[in-house]
Amino acid sequence: MISPPAALPSADPFRHEVLLYADETEYLAGTVPFVEAGLSAGEPVLVIVPQERLELLRTALPTTHPLLQMADMRTLGQNPARLIPAWTDFARPLLAEGRSTRGVGEPAWSARSADELAECAWHETLVNLAFGDAAGFSLLCPYDTLALDAAVIAGTHGSHPHVGGAHGADADLPYIDTVPDCLDGPLSPVPEGVEWITFDGTGHVELRARTRTAAVAAGLDPQTVDDAVLAVNEAVANTVRHGGGRGRLSTWSDRGAFVCEIRDTGRIDDPLAGRRRPVIGHAGGRGLWLMTQICDLVQIRRVEGGQAIRVRLSDPR
Repeated sequence: MISPPAALPSADPFRHEVLLYADETEYLAGTVPFVEAGLSAGEPVLVIVPQERLELLRTALPTTHPLLQMADMRTLGQNPARLIPAWTDFARPLLAEGRSTRGVGEPAWSARSADELAECAWHETLVNLAFGDAAGFSLLCPYDTLALDAAVIAGTHGSHPHVGGAHGADADLPYIDTVPDCLDGPLSPVPEGVEWITFDGTGHVELRARTRTAAVAAGLDPQTVDDAVLAVNEAVANTVRHGGGRGRLSTWSDRGAFVCEIRDTGRIDDPLAGRRRPVIGHAGGRGLWLMTQICDLVQIRRVEGGQAIRVRLSDPR
């Protein structure tokens, strides 16, 4: 028998908790009761974790329960910027109906690159901003204390109001106050010797051709090459419209991936730029949104004299 929808408590603020675990036993001890408690209360639950963790949870959870959804983080959250929209699409309609809900999201794993882990940390900080008003929504974020670097684990204390598991205790830190610092954080260095191309409102055909050549040289398949051209075209158009009308562009290959960075004199002050679904009838926001949907990684930073947008694409794995 399915429990009735859980009523939304008036004094139940958004809860963002990190679960620190060292092995499968601790993982299950932290996640399974959290999910089961939600299902028992009639709360829809969305679990987004890497595939190997999905397989583990399927041994302990009622996977056919109508209120339980599960997804592979390696697919849905390869680009961490896609996660806030995914949680928004799941939780906001339910909350609007007066129903409480919960999720389990594990964005970081040991094979992630340093740039990807930096964006995971950025994502976790932005979650507090995106859902600060989402009373009735609880999000549990597991982190592997043995597989991940100590600095990554330490960073979770600054992005999660609650730290749980066998290796954690509640924290009291200035979460949303850290958002501007993240926008000012460094990017990994641009490789020495790459060519920078200056562009303005003209010559876009040449830029697209250069991008296509660079993406092919990086070894991307034809569809991903097209995606790279589209992403760079959107970034260039964003510069022309909002970044002072002109900018500089550079491309390079990195471990089988195509990388492009665009710098201009604009200033992106909205830390959630590219993470909100564009509203029909409202101008703006579509370019960055499209880039986050088709790229493996999009990094936005404030730099001296303006801003930098770096995109990365590789063949689907």
